[in-house]
Amino acid sequence: MAADIFPTEFAKRALVEVGMLLSTNPYSLTDEDEVAVCAAQITLLREYQQMSVMSDFDKSLNVYRGIEISDEQKNALKFIHDITADWVIGQTVEKLVSISLSAKDYYKVAEVIINAVKGDALGDDAGKKNLAQLIVNCTVKK
Repeated sequence: MAADIFPTEFAKRALVEVGMLLSTNPYSLTDEDEVAVCAAQITLLREYQQMSVMSDFDKSLNVYRGIEISDEQKNALKFIHDITADWVIGQTVEKLVSISLSAKDYYKVAEVIINAVKGDALGDDAGKKNLAQLIVNCTVKK
């Protein structure tokens, strides 16, 4: 699933703006070396966004360990980090409302959405694990 949704278009555009990504579409490039570099950059961004869903900024930044990052680039990565989890919650809600759930699962979904809106859903490790488990339970085809 993560390979299908990450990296997001907003994240790719943000990194193009600060020179961390050659293009939002590597296949639009004509030089083979640039295509390979861009594909590798997109892979890093995908991993970064996957980490951003459940990890704090500093932990997520480890994806770029060993790569020199300017303050402007770090700010772009912080921006991406700060909105990725919210984006995933929105995508998850969209998916969940389109599938058939039991009353108990709908209750759990409503609870997660309410807590997310209030800012409590991902407040601690237990909350993160509960959300992750709910996503797995509700999105894996039975």
